[in-house]
Amino acid sequence: MTQIIPWRDLADFTQDIRLSGEIFSIRGRWNSERGFWTMDIHDKNDAPLLIGQKIVLNTDILMRYRDPRLPPGSIFAVEAAPGITKIGRNDIGTNVFLVYEA
Repeated sequence: MTQIIPWRDLADFTQDIRLSGEIFSIRGRWNSERGFWTMDIHDKNDAPLLIGQKIVLNTDILMRYRDPRLPPGSIFAVEAAPGITKIGRNDIGTNVFLVYEA
């Protein structure tokens, strides 16, 4: 199953999302000093599972973390517009999509 993770147009936000049947809280943060996005994932009880993971194009965000409490699939940042090499502040949700694949 493939699912697009909605991304809000804010530099720092938190939202709940259902992935593989479980509710998770995702926080997106823009690092204005270094120019990149990070993502945190918490479980439904707000316990931190993944903190400050940099979002990089075409790289599984969860690949290094095989914690059974994390979603069992993969999360990728996929370019929707040709020529994107680095994810900018306003790219996620327009030129880049965050995709969950179970």
